[in-house]
Parts: sequence; C-alpha cells; structure tokens
Amino acid sequence: MKMKFKNIVCIFLMAVFMVLTYILFDRGINTKTKIYVNYKNTSDVAYKVYLKNSNKPIGMDKRYVTSQVDKINLDFNVVSTFSHHVNGFYKYNIEGVLVAYTDDITDSLYQKKYILLSDI
Repeated sequence: MKMKFKNIVCIFLMAVFMVLTYILFDRGINTKTKIYVNYKNTSDVAYKVYLKNSNKPIGMDKRYVTSQVDKINLDFNVVSTFSHHVNGFYKYNIEGVLVAYTDDITDSLYQKKYILLSDI
C-alpha cells in the first residue's frame, strides 16, 4: 500500500511538473502580444499653386485652370500622439486626391488618387 501511494504521488508530481513546463515553455516561445493603443493624428496641409507664366504662387482653396498649372508645392505636417510608449517599425503613404468640379461643388466631374510618397 505504501509503495502504491508513493507511485501515485510520483505520477501526480510528474504530471504537475510537465504541465508547468509546458506553460512556461509556451509563454517563452509565444512572444506576440496584442496591445491596443489609442492614438490621435493631427495634420496640417498647405500648398501653393504656380501657373506656367507666373512666378508668384496662388494661395490655397482657389480655382485653377489645369492646363495653366505648372507645379504645386505641398507642405504636409502630421503629428501622432499615442496613449502609451510605442516601439516598433511602421510604414505609411501620403496620398493626394485631385478633384475637378463644375461650377457646382457638390458634384465632382473627375477624381483621381495619387500616391505622393510611399513606404516612408
């Protein structure tokens, strides 16, 4: 009877040891953790439109004849504020959408998306 009790205790301790070993081993290998972080983006966009026959830029929110546009200078500033300290790698794109309207601004006549900078 004493020998049977020792065997049961030994088997029980080995089972507990194996379960604890599995749990610790699994936690050691499985290092991917999902942490949800709140963030807030604030962005500021400013641009100047240069016409073909003029060196003086035209300000924002004006109407332009596309055949007269020589170049558009764009200043883009974005600030991201995170609720926790974040380490890691990320990539992002900056996209611009060109929209052409008729006299009625509610209906767009033409729309095209451009990727201005990619995989930054």
